[in-house]
Amino acid sequence: MLQIKIFEFNPLAENTYLAWDETREGVVIDPGCCEQSENEALASFVKTEDIKIKYLLNTHCHVDHVLGNHFVKSNYSVPFLTHAKEDPVLRAVKSYASNYGFFGYTEVLPDGYLA
Repeated sequence: MLQIKIFEFNPLAENTYLAWDETREGVVIDPGCCEQSENEALASFVKTEDIKIKYLLNTHCHVDHVLGNHFVKSNYSVPFLTHAKEDPVLRAVKSYASNYGFFGYTEVLPDGYLA
């Protein structure tokens, strides 16, 4: 059975989803974590629930949905996937993230694309 945990992250109150099944394999969807405390909340839940993260997914690439991509990608060494049409949106984030007060944004580019 699929289980889902929702985290509310960053000042824009974005929803980050962690979904996993009975195999304890899961995906992180739209990680908006941008503060150390938010990164720790996500990592602590993953560890406590013994979930093996298999993928990082972005449903779309607005700034508030991609802030945690670097944390998830580097912490779990997983493939990052989004839709190809979101690529220009994702690449633009580095040019305007600071306008929203997100000065620590680190760009991560997709490993592949979803259909």
